[in-house]
Amino acid sequence: MAFRITSFLLLICVPLITVGAELRLCVSRAQEHLENKSLMEALGITKADFEYSIQVNDGPKRPTHSESGFEYPLKSSETRQIVKIERAGKLVESFWLDFDKYESNAVCLWFKPLYETWSVWELNQSRHLCDCPQ
Repeated sequence: MAFRITSFLLLICVPLITVGAELRLCVSRAQEHLENKSLMEALGITKADFEYSIQVNDGPKRPTHSESGFEYPLKSSETRQIVKIERAGKLVESFWLDFDKYESNAVCLWFKPLYETWSVWELNQSRHLCDCPQ
């Protein structure tokens, strides 16, 4: 009987803890993958091709950097938010980020330079990709 009550209380309390916690979105650095600058020039790839900006909901557009990442200031406590990624001023990706699908309230939006795409992982599993403070 005590086990059933404890299990029931956990099912009720765990969602309340998750909802009340602060949501965090860390963004990795966006660095070009080609080390050979002459090859980049031959292919017509410029530094501007790696000028990404991140926007969540109607928040500010924040440019990415090739040296370090940053924490995006989330203004909404909604667990489902829209993320827009622009490259050189053009929208290249947009998706719904649903924090309910993750075990923690902190995620890392990281750049894959080989395919020039973005992915979201839980921050505790991707700290080597995102530079956000603990």
